[in-house]
Amino acid sequence: MPLMAGLISSVARVPVRVQTKLLVAFLTIAMLLVSVGAVGLGVLTGVNERTEKLIKLQRKMEAYHQVQHDTTTQLYSVTSALLSADDPTLSNALRPLSQFGYDVERLQFVAKDEVELLSQFRQDYDQFVEIVTHVVELVRAGNPSEARQIQAVQVAPLADRLERLTNQLVNKAEADMVVGIETSKRAYESSQWFVMAFAVGSIVLALALGYTISWSLVGPVKEIESELSQIAAGNFTQRVEVTNRDELGALAANVNKMAEGLKQRDEELAIKTNALEQLSSQLAKYLSPQVYESIFTGRSKVAVASRRKKLTIFFADLEGFTETTERLESEDLTQLLNHYLTEMSKIALQFGGTIDKYVGDAILIFFGDPETKGVKADAIACVKMAIVMSKRMRELDSVWRASGIEKPPRCRTGINTGFCTVGNFGSEERMDYTIIGSGVNLACRLEQAAPPGEILISYETYALVRDEVYCEEQAHINVKGISHAVATYQVIDLYDNLAKSRDLIHEESARLKLDIDLKAISTKERSEAVTVLQRAVDRLSRAGESADPTIPVKKDRA
Repeated sequence: MPLMAGLISSVARVPVRVQTKLLVAFLTIAMLLVSVGAVGLGVLTGVNERTEKLIKLQRKMEAYHQVQHDTTTQLYSVTSALLSADDPTLSNALRPLSQFGYDVERLQFVAKDEVELLSQFRQDYDQFVEIVTHVVELVRAGNPSEARQIQAVQVAPLADRLERLTNQLVNKAEADMVVGIETSKRAYESSQWFVMAFAVGSIVLALALGYTISWSLVGPVKEIESELSQIAAGNFTQRVEVTNRDELGALAANVNKMAEGLKQRDEELAIKTNALEQLSSQLAKYLSPQVYESIFTGRSKVAVASRRKKLTIFFADLEGFTETTERLESEDLTQLLNHYLTEMSKIALQFGGTIDKYVGDAILIFFGDPETKGVKADAIACVKMAIVMSKRMRELDSVWRASGIEKPPRCRTGINTGFCTVGNFGSEERMDYTIIGSGVNLACRLEQAAPPGEILISYETYALVRDEVYCEEQAHINVKGISHAVATYQVIDLYDNLAKSRDLIHEESARLKLDIDLKAISTKERSEAVTVLQRAVDRLSRAGESADPTIPVKKDRA
């Protein structure tokens, strides 16, 4: 509600401590409780006073009834005594009159508010006593007739008047009693409603005060908690809007300062992180992706250490590269070498190989560390990679020829599987992740023995891949450092590829390239191909007989 919101905001802006606000709220509620008690006590006091008034009225009414009864009794007693004219009887009649006088005097203390009626009653009573005494004296003097006459003329009217006065006193006392009861009832009801209204008002005021104080504290706390949640989630842009001028206001200001500081540090960290990422990306180009990932994820420790492990080693270089170097300028040579290394590296990474190093035009790649799928799976992946590289080299041959390179270099490949020492070699200041051992040397020798454009593998590798790769056994070779001749196998292709290539004719040499898809060619196209090939054979046969060495002949490519 707007009213409560404004009240909460006003309390929040009071520049006092939270402890003071809570103390003021507690004292206010305590004062309300004391006020409720005081009001209740006042109401009880009023009820007590009205009760005392009713008790006084009750006593006065009882006194009036007693006077009325005594007056009637005295009148009948005097009348009876005068009729009997007996001296003891007359004495007995006069004695209560004096005692009744004392009761009338006492009545003045009970009914102080009836002064006029009591005064008239007292005057008439004194006259009544005087006349009755005179009548008694006349009877004792032997004048009963005169006494009766006085009784009839004076005593009887006074007795009637006294009886009327006592009746008036009794009636007035009863009326006062009724009025007092009604007044007390109305006062009780009004007091009851007043106490209830005051109590309800005090409760509402206490609840409103508690609600205001609590929300002036809880609201900022929730705002601060929400801001801290945003900070914990990494969002440093939001700020706490708190109107409090107490400890919570100071806390909110400190949270905002903290968020601002964290935002600045986050921006600085982002800049530094971006710089580190760029630097890391640049440094990663000097490492194999597997080695880079193992170092940055913490799987491998950067320390001079090594271990023995069975790996599959791939070694390749370019046959004829020295001649190509002599023919090309350094810029063209650099472009060719980088093109070759880029294409081979893409294929190596595609198959999960760890690129150890580039040595001029040579590439050393191994499978099995720092990640491995098993010795056999690593060997198969390595040979598959070599096959794809060989096919890519045939494609690059055409590209290089088209770019002006007359005799593009051809790749020789050697693959061996065996135990090697792999790890970080060097010093604590400078180290290199590489492999050493006879297995590496054998792969190098196999590469040197391989024909240009072919892949030569050892028996250890052949035994692991022969289920998926078709190989042809070659001559044994002697390798320095190995006492026995090493069996070698030339990789032809994957069995799956050979099954598909039955319908393909592919022949390629330095100046000849032939590709025919027997499955896709139609009967008409097959006849045309036979005609073209036959014409080419005829021209090739005649070219050697009719060629004039002094006349340039256009060279055809079928």
